[in-house]
Amino acid sequence: MSYKSKNALMIFSCLSAMPLAILLNTVIVGRLIPKAEDDYVTLIYYTILFVIAISLYYRVIVDDYYKEKDFFHFCLKSIIIAVIILALNVLSSFAFHCFWPSISSLNEESILNMQIVPHIFLPVFAGPVVEEIVFRYILQRWLEKTMGKHGQWLSIYITGLIFSFFHSGFALDILVYIVPSIFICWAYKRTDNLSMMIFAHMINNFLATVL
Repeated sequence: MSYKSKNALMIFSCLSAMPLAILLNTVIVGRLIPKAEDDYVTLIYYTILFVIAISLYYRVIVDDYYKEKDFFHFCLKSIIIAVIILALNVLSSFAFHCFWPSISSLNEESILNMQIVPHIFLPVFAGPVVEEIVFRYILQRWLEKTMGKHGQWLSIYITGLIFSFFHSGFALDILVYIVPSIFICWAYKRTDNLSMMIFAHMINNFLATVL
């Protein structure tokens, strides 16, 4: 399958998988765990996208991993990126709550309301894989190619802004995500390594979840 065909299929899957997730949740999970329906819609949705993403981009992820000369350097760079993302998130969140102390971000509310399975699987595994492929590998690269001589930087800012909207639900707490999101996009451009960004995203989300 060609690069464009894979990307088109992934985007189509993102747009069409939610009705299927809602149906599966209603028919199966809703009867077994009725108090956790909202959590499991998201879990099923991301699980579907996770399976599709791995099947389509497995080769890209593996090839990008082998761009680094050894496992140690791959992990070290990933950890550094993850720590910077986490620090920017903490600083942005602190500044946000100084002005709006009573408002919680969409991510914070989601984590607080999650059951144990989605609490680990969603942010630490499925989320990073799906989001890095969709936002960095597909959207950011496409914007850079289509926006001419300024595409390199415009793609970083635009993708970062869209990623922030995605995590904030178009609410005021978008301010929490803008700086970390732009940094993630810059880091992807700097490393040109999808595998490293996925791993860094996993580490960041794991630390944010358990701390």
